Amino acid sequence: FDLIRIFLQPSSIDFSFVKQFLNDTVSEVLSSEQKCQVMQRFLTLLSSDGSDETKTLSLQMLVYPMLRSTFRQTTKNYPPPTANTLNKILPDATIKDLILILCKDGSSFHPKLTCELLRLINILLENIRNKLTEHRKDMIKYIWNILKSDDNGTKYFGYLVVSRFVVVFETPPKVTLQVYVSLLRSHHSTEKHMVRAALDTLVPSLPNRLTEDELGNAIKYTLKLMYEQVNSVPQLAHLWDIITRNPNVYIGHKSKFLPHMVNSLTKLGLSPNAPAENKELSVELAKLIVTWVEFNEPVKLVGGAQHEWGNEHSSKNSCRGFLEPVVNFLIRMAIVNAEGKADRSQNKLRIRILSVLNDIISVRQDYEIIAAPLERVRAHCEEACTTKNNPPDSIHKDDFGMSANAKKNIKSISHQNSTTQSYHSSPQKKDEICAAHDALSVCLEIFLIFQRHDPRNYFIQKHLCIILPFGFSHLASND
Repeated sequence: FDLIRIFLQPSSIDFSFVKQFLNDTVSEVLSSEQKCQVMQRFLTLLSSDGSDETKTLSLQMLVYPMLRSTFRQTTKNYPPPTANTLNKILPDATIKDLILILCKDGSSFHPKLTCELLRLINILLENIRNKLTEHRKDMIKYIWNILKSDDNGTKYFGYLVVSRFVVVFETPPKVTLQVYVSLLRSHHSTEKHMVRAALDTLVPSLPNRLTEDELGNAIKYTLKLMYEQVNSVPQLAHLWDIITRNPNVYIGHKSKFLPHMVNSLTKLGLSPNAPAENKELSVELAKLIVTWVEFNEPVKLVGGAQHEWGNEHSSKNSCRGFLEPVVNFLIRMAIVNAEGKADRSQNKLRIRILSVLNDIISVRQDYEIIAAPLERVRAHCEEACTTKNNPPDSIHKDDFGMSANAKKNIKSISHQNSTTQSYHSSPQKKDEICAAHDALSVCLEIFLIFQRHDPRNYFIQKHLCIILPFGFSHLASND
């Protein structure tokens, strides 16, 4: 504990070796009795008038490493701790003293120290729940007061611990629903990672902690929030992130969610300036739609109940209409993604989009594909071709079914770029050529998917012969 004082003041000297020494000592060197003394010394420090910074560092450098080494998973070299060992390190009296200090002085601690103490409670709930049973009322009272904090970091760490408490102990359904609803509405929080961690902890336990009617109320509130916040993309992204990460909790009510899922795809993935995480979420949402629509077997839910598709739908085919807009969304998404700035995340998303599209086409064929996204690709390709060569003679605009405005735009573009020299001298034009090349590559990959699983699709028969010549022409112009 005395060595911790080194870290209380800023220093140009690297004292990381001291931190490593403390970590190794409390983890590997100390006996069970000595570890118990460390806990007792920490509780004495926690109840004293010492600085909160010293208490925080004691938790981080001594208590956490010691508990991690005690509760670590079974390995070849480290067997799991026995009940006798745990009683030596954390006797009932030590647990009682900790809870008493939290209830008495917890409201006066600095937010940073409060967060570290919540982390300690979370570790104890995960590993020694039986020792905390008689203190659960005092614990929930202490944590519930923290949920009223003005500090977001402290408040949402409190929600994480409350969620862990719900998983470990029987909790009144009213409390469980209140926590769930509060987390659903926390999409504007700066502590998004903490909100997500709390929901990932709480949501899988809902079928076990709520009756069927109470779980139905939770689903109804989720749907109500979707209706109320239909124009709030951040709120929708937050809700769909929860559902895509915990699909088995919501699968029993999928008929109520599917229409909203399809309607949300464009808002998430194709909105102007949509963040990368929303684009990735939209693709995962599309994948979940496919999974739910094509699931015809009874599914074992988290709570152990059985759900069968036929309970809510007279026929599996009645929901296949959801897949067609998903296919068209993925095609449009793939092309728009290819036209953006090329980077690793874009390539990763492109692979994921084409993978999901391949899964859908392999399951069911004869989709009616909207050709509008390909008009833009063709326009870009023709723009590139007209700078050096005429468009391929075998191509006729009327065969593609383009609108009069699209034809007019292509003629205008061709006229504006009539000189090859000015075209290639502009960096912007070079970027447009690269974008056209990437979009063309994606189109050809899409055609290959259809050719592999649905070669008789009208989309393939009509449009492949129109796009493919541009591919050869564009490749020749680059050479």
